[in-house]
Amino acid sequence: MLSRLKTLPLTIVLTILIWMYAESQQSTLDYSTTRDDRITNTSTQGCGAEHRLKRATINDLPVWVSGPPDAVARYQIELYPRVLKSLVVSGSPAAIQALLQRMAPRSGGESTVDPTASQILAYLDITSDDRPSQNRVTRPLRYTLPEGLTLQQYPSDIDFRLIDRPSPTQPANP
Repeated sequence: MLSRLKTLPLTIVLTILIWMYAESQQSTLDYSTTRDDRITNTSTQGCGAEHRLKRATINDLPVWVSGPPDAVARYQIELYPRVLKSLVVSGSPAAIQALLQRMAPRSGGESTVDPTASQILAYLDITSDDRPSQNRVTRPLRYTLPEGLTLQQYPSDIDFRLIDRPSPTQPANP
């Protein structure tokens, strides 16, 4: 009976060590004691080998307007929405870690993050054939991402409307 009581602490210690090892295999990328809720782990099966991918959520990604300079200068462009919410990207652990480091607020008093820091950009492409309208038009968005990242959840289209800008020689309507 006494020998069984001696093995109880050993069993508890071994159980804790196994639990700690299992947790370390599912840890976040920075291996710190704080957990980053922007990261989730996923596993994919491919060619019989398991690959570990990480995911990150990008909030508040502005939409940029791209097009011929004369068209961009001629019209005021209203976007609906101007800022995209909750885009999910995936990539290798190294690619996601680099993304999160670029997005981290910089020291020196600035608590905001530069919207281009992620190097993920969303564009509405307008053409010289686009004309002002009272109605919204839906068009696909174009995304650029750093190498190694893939969009998983994202809006594919955006609504917009072009409005004539008054020319410098034309008086504005009162």
